[in-house]
Amino acid sequence: MLITLYDTTLRDGAQGEGVNFSTSDKIKIIKALDNLGVHFIEAGYPGSNPKDQEIFREAVKIKLNHSQITAFGSTIRAGSKAADDTGLAALLDAGTKYVTIFGKSSEFQVKEILRVSLAENLQLIDQTIRYLIKAKKKVFYDAEHFFDGYLANPGYALKTLLSAEAAGAQAIILCDTNGALLPWQISTIVKSLKRKLKVPIGIHCHNDSGVSVANSLMAVQAGATQVQGTINGLGERTGNADILQLIANLVLKMKQPVVTIDQLKLLTYTSRLVNDILNLPASRSRPFVGLNAFAHKGGMHIDGVAKTGGAGFEHIDPAAVGNERQIIVSELSGRATVVAKINNLLPKLKVHKNSPEVMQIYQALKLKESQGYQYEAAEASFELLVTKILGKYKPHFQIKYYDVSVEGVGSLIAQADKNNLSQVTARIVITDAAGKEYFARAVGNGPIDALSKAFHVNLSKIYPASNEINLSDYKIKVLDGPSGSAAVARVWIEFRSGRLTWATVAVDSNIIHASLQALAEGLEYGLKG
Repeated sequence: MLITLYDTTLRDGAQGEGVNFSTSDKIKIIKALDNLGVHFIEAGYPGSNPKDQEIFREAVKIKLNHSQITAFGSTIRAGSKAADDTGLAALLDAGTKYVTIFGKSSEFQVKEILRVSLAENLQLIDQTIRYLIKAKKKVFYDAEHFFDGYLANPGYALKTLLSAEAAGAQAIILCDTNGALLPWQISTIVKSLKRKLKVPIGIHCHNDSGVSVANSLMAVQAGATQVQGTINGLGERTGNADILQLIANLVLKMKQPVVTIDQLKLLTYTSRLVNDILNLPASRSRPFVGLNAFAHKGGMHIDGVAKTGGAGFEHIDPAAVGNERQIIVSELSGRATVVAKINNLLPKLKVHKNSPEVMQIYQALKLKESQGYQYEAAEASFELLVTKILGKYKPHFQIKYYDVSVEGVGSLIAQADKNNLSQVTARIVITDAAGKEYFARAVGNGPIDALSKAFHVNLSKIYPASNEINLSDYKIKVLDGPSGSAAVARVWIEFRSGRLTWATVAVDSNIIHASLQALAEGLEYGLKG
């Protein structure tokens, strides 16, 4: 049974909140999906907007090695002829070999949304598919709202599928459009339909009930041979089935060779690429590809991982999907955790639990934590702490002087609706490894923005590569102190350079000083390469 993958990130995924792809974004994602080995890439809905029409003009120029581009559209409008339908004309103009057509399979949707008779809806499906096939297109039929329709009126829902089959559809895709069903319901229905349909069945699930991946896998087990999804589960409401999770489970758990072993290693890269393109925060706990997907925190757990290389503590080898193991240091950390971290950072040392270096780092870690530091999500700071204690730290620069000034503009209340309450200026002097001084002054939207800009001005004179390092997230947490205004603050900053991300942490009663420390450590870490 050959299983094919159908990605709809660029169409269904684009309906998610905060998701907006440019044409160049779509080209990047198409190339990434092709490298990943996805069989069909739905590039858009050419009848809906000019931007989607543009992507098809550009897509035909791309040399693809594994994938087929598909265009998405609907059945013809009631009362119109296929030859006069502008939506079908746009599909033909898209120039793709494959076309996906969606139609209504739910009696409720036909009567209340299309406002046509049940018989006329069958004719719309038939005429649309026959017209496209006559135009030499291969057609997939997406049975929209199929499962809801099947539960309410199985006889009519089946008739819509048989109409599509008789018209010549290559495959029929069953859509859980509202994400309402549970895995055993999906399995039962797909098994039943396998006995009644001659053409292959596909599955398209939304995640409203939190089981879209499970539903899709159950459909495959029941006989579906095309699986649809989106990268990172993007999509409207709660999203679609995550095609990356589907790929990993199909290959590693269900032994379905939908992609090669080498292509499987691109999963984590593909996930992070799309997050970068959209400038969306990555879910650290996303299965298979998240930063914490193979993270270990408890001391005894980490000791076991160190002894077994992960066997018995990880469901797969992280490298199989292009990810890596993370050892998290926290208040739960024992010396086994510290050993694992040091051996990961500096494997040539080959330290053990009773090494003097381990005891020194362990004590330093506990002291830092008592001061309010947390290294669970700031491994760059932990690595710098370790290298400093071990004498392996070679700074790229040192801060000699800095100041930040805030110049108010008029009354804060009077200016509340204006985006120009104050101007923040930062000045900073740093020295390079040879002791040469560099001065910079910068104006920013706030103290941290101004400091970051001044830092970059200085560093770019010494290390041009520093221009590639960007601050991507910034958080402050006020810790317990004698009073609210005099309390200690913990600052956490995340950085990004290309596909790499890292984070630092600093604690101080002066928020700006803590921010400067975290900023400096992040830049230092990024420069070490």
